[in-house]
Amino acid sequence: MVPLKIQLPEADLAFIEEACSRFNYRSRSEYLREAVQKKIEADRARLRELKRQEAMKGYGRGRMEDAFEAIAGEDFEDR
Repeated sequence: MVPLKIQLPEADLAFIEEACSRFNYRSRSEYLREAVQKKIEADRARLRELKRQEAMKGYGRGRMEDAFEAIAGEDFEDR
């Protein structure tokens, strides 16, 4: 793990302290790791959805391929 230094407002730190003691977290670090992990999972899901939407828009903008173009024409019977 990579150590980080973060700054939090005092009100948030007080809430974290209370939550850690009430919900029996081993430490503030455990609480913060879990909170960050949940946020990362949510953001990854949002990014996947945005990429999916962009891909669908790309498919919609593309020219539809004519499946019968290769066999079209007057000389079809001669092939």
